[in-house]
Amino acid sequence: MTPTSRLYDALNDFLRQFDNQWRDAPHLKTLCWMMIGMIQSQNVHLNGFGVYVKSRAQIAQSHQRRFRRWLSNRRIDVMSAHHALMQQALSMWGKQRLYLSLDTTVVWNCLCIVWVGALYRGRTLPVAWTVVVQASSTVRLGTIQRVLRQAAWVLPIGVEVV
Repeated sequence: MTPTSRLYDALNDFLRQFDNQWRDAPHLKTLCWMMIGMIQSQNVHLNGFGVYVKSRAQIAQSHQRRFRRWLSNRRIDVMSAHHALMQQALSMWGKQRLYLSLDTTVVWNCLCIVWVGALYRGRTLPVAWTVVVQASSTVRLGTIQRVLRQAAWVLPIGVEVV
């Protein structure tokens, strides 16, 4: 077995624990290959993932099309899947202090992403977010409170938050 197939098996076994999220096996399979593409290429661009995917498809555009269809599929609830994965990851945190950051990012001068992230090893991992249609990074208090409520739902009980 090659390292990529072992990684696929490990990801598949881990993500199957959340069977309520992945009712359709091809959805889970595509997610595993996208994650392998991100891990192996150290990039988030869809056009770089195809090299690491094992399938019958011979053309790179086939992989890109498959990933784009997955990302735009309305039957896949990305937010709840992400929350389930973050809950699993943060459950191992124990009684350590957890540092969170709240940030806003304007994208394409028309969308503002409001998000809360957990700081870990010099990186910020998104815990909860919402997207607001506006060109300014100044958002209403209600929007911030909504994101903080999402984050509180994901965080483990008893962890000290800074």
